[in-house]
Amino acid sequence: MRHTADAVGEEQMPISFYSMDESRPREGIAWLCDQNWNIAEQVDYLSDWLKQIEGKIEKGSYVADIGFVTRRDASGGGAVINTEMVRIMNDLGIELFLSEYGYESEDADTESEFDR
Repeated sequence: MRHTADAVGEEQMPISFYSMDESRPREGIAWLCDQNWNIAEQVDYLSDWLKQIEGKIEKGSYVADIGFVTRRDASGGGAVINTEMVRIMNDLGIELFLSEYGYESEDADTESEFDR
């Protein structure tokens, strides 16, 4: 089953973070990276955000859904999901979903330092 920001009834954002606790209605918690759909930059942002929330939310059942658009001229390189991110996500009960979108999105800002 695929879970996206649309599933929680919020505007589609590059990173949506929400609770999957079955004892209550699905609850959106945060929407990150306002219209930046570059996965390398999103993963860096998510890494920093995870460090900020560590110890501030209780362990549960969460999803961090990264919606991204592949770089038009990609030829390697990209995001690194490091062991610290994995540890924090594990400690808090966060599953990571990767949702790839095509280039059709007019709102998608996919240019990054890698494209310049």
